[in-house]
Amino acid sequence: MTGRIRGGGIVFLGLYFLLPLLFTALYFVGNLYSFTALFELYNLSIITGALAYILFMGQFLLSARLRFIERFFPQDKLLSFHGTMGMVLGGLILIHFIIKYISIISYSGPGLQSSLGFAALLIFILLMPAALLVLQGRAGKSIKSMPYARAKTGHNLFALAGLLTVVHVYLASSTGTMTLKLVTLGWGVLCLSAYVWHKLIRPRKAAELVLERVKELSPEVNSFRFRSTGPLPRRSPGQFGYFSFVSDKPGREEHPFTVASPPDDEVEIIVKKSGDFTSEMPNVPVSTRVLFDGPYGHFHPAGMRPGTPLYCIAGGIGITPFLSMIRDDNLREKHPIRLIWSVQKVRDLDAAREIIDLSGKGEVDLRIHYTNQGPEGEQHRFGRIDLESLAEMIPEEDRKNATVFICGPKGFGRSMRRTLKSLGVPGSAVKEEKFSW
Repeated sequence: MTGRIRGGGIVFLGLYFLLPLLFTALYFVGNLYSFTALFELYNLSIITGALAYILFMGQFLLSARLRFIERFFPQDKLLSFHGTMGMVLGGLILIHFIIKYISIISYSGPGLQSSLGFAALLIFILLMPAALLVLQGRAGKSIKSMPYARAKTGHNLFALAGLLTVVHVYLASSTGTMTLKLVTLGWGVLCLSAYVWHKLIRPRKAAELVLERVKELSPEVNSFRFRSTGPLPRRSPGQFGYFSFVSDKPGREEHPFTVASPPDDEVEIIVKKSGDFTSEMPNVPVSTRVLFDGPYGHFHPAGMRPGTPLYCIAGGIGITPFLSMIRDDNLREKHPIRLIWSVQKVRDLDAAREIIDLSGKGEVDLRIHYTNQGPEGEQHRFGRIDLESLAEMIPEEDRKNATVFICGPKGFGRSMRRTLKSLGVPGSAVKEEKFSW
């Protein structure tokens, strides 16, 4: 979800980038004889290695779904940031290895400390395809063909590379003082412990559900309704959670889905077949036990003044979070809802027929755009959602103060944000949730 980063998020980002700099500075306190010495190969290897170490360990914190971070930095945005920093981290690690090889290893040969670092680097490189699939969802065909369960398992093996890296940095000759050794070890233990808690302890605290019904809405879209076996955590319309099926198919790996039901109802998700995991989900037997970890995300209208319009733009199956909002009777009473929904064909409407019914009753202002095939004999719009359509939906007097929610494919969201900007809607007032993050 993109949109405004609030004060807490800015503080978090500031600390995230400040910590590696402070850690790196510890290596040079009392040892730096001139500023230009920072650019010597040996010192450059220390700088790149220290930065890479703090950021690599920080990746385990980012992926641990810590609730105190979620309060001001939404989980979907956090995971998107996690994926971006993974790319930055890969570059730092590679530069560090090249400098080390040129300045030290090529002359003195490998030792235990350098061998551990090389092993961690090798694991990192081998696991990158799995990381791309798990974190970014829709990658190239060669990556997408990897089964999700295998990719998820491979992604978890980054913890082994992390453990090797902690020992590698601890044994480094540059980590000479006891202060550096304690800081190095403490940061590594803290971050890896958070990851162990995330993988082994947190699942035991997940809410338990039972799959109650699987309903085909179209050849590619299915609805899954669950019955809770105990109290569920409070959630807001539009939030998502992680679902784990205690079943061989589609596998027990956690997968994020937006909850389509209102907060006061049982959990329901609407899923489009887009990979091996989601394609196998309709085959899960009814009564299968399911673990639910959530809710997460800030893609909801909490804090909006009653009476202010709720502007929503959906692309295809991106209608799901809006279905949760529109199904909420209290939300409809507080806010007039104006929705533009872009679909390819008429049958795509089956994913959310309730919205069509509510529109017929005048409870939702709905406008549908068909990008491929529309119904015969009815008035409708063809083509993509354009400037004219958005101008009709958002009156000029509301554009400076409007909050607009967007959910759809990556290109769809980018196009809508550009169009809204041209209408004068501030970028900070646009909230976007993507299919994957």
